Amino acid sequence: MRVETKHFAPFAVAILALIVSCCTSTSGVAGYWQKHDVTVTESNYREAEDCFAEFAELAATAPLEEGLAALDTLFNHLLADGVSYYVYSEWMVSAFHSILSPCRNPVLFAKAVERLSSDGIMSRGEVAPLMELAAKDMLNAPGSPCTLPELTDADGSPAPWSPGSETVFVLVNLDCATCVGALNALGGEPGEHVALCYGRTPAPEISGWEYRYSNRLGEIFDLEAAPFWFSVDAAGKVRTAYSPIPHKEFAIPEQL
Repeated sequence: MRVETKHFAPFAVAILALIVSCCTSTSGVAGYWQKHDVTVTESNYREAEDCFAEFAELAATAPLEEGLAALDTLFNHLLADGVSYYVYSEWMVSAFHSILSPCRNPVLFAKAVERLSSDGIMSRGEVAPLMELAAKDMLNAPGSPCTLPELTDADGSPAPWSPGSETVFVLVNLDCATCVGALNALGGEPGEHVALCYGRTPAPEISGWEYRYSNRLGEIFDLEAAPFWFSVDAAGKVRTAYSPIPHKEFAIPEQL
């Protein structure tokens, strides 16, 4: 059984739906895994999934030290059951890494990946892509300086970005009409608007957007998570963390 970051979408859909529907427990995250069994079997799969969804919400909203300690406790229990260990590893990617998850937490995800690496149950090849995701998640955290690769115009001419005004950035795959349509959903956000683009399709003519490119976008961002956005203040510090585009359906430009 392997964890493939490109193929956890079915798990993500299920676990994210459960996370959104869970109500916060009044018992808190401390001691959670003393009261719940971590074993995942064919007969109790849905119950275990519900249990983890509740835990993810509690861990993400608890004081950071408590959330990290509870995550360590979960891993300690999982060490006795390799099959359950793999199942939970996929759930953790969905809960703590996914842009769409209300429990997204780069610090908890980094801790999870640290345990996935150090516990020795998963191979280096399985853990390596998760380590890359964890490193990317730690960039552009709120309050940190904005991190971008060297940027160009469509013709390849250097087009560096520098602080000076509020800026909305959106990562967009130009080959995806829905991703491009997402640009319209952010038109009302304050400040300048910069689309960080990849793909071979020419950028659409949408008023108010500047289009920038780089063959190193994938070193900074999880391209598979596009489209998502974040904002930076006039001093160049990140104000809004990586966030999903706030609409389920987007108006797609007519020229596409």
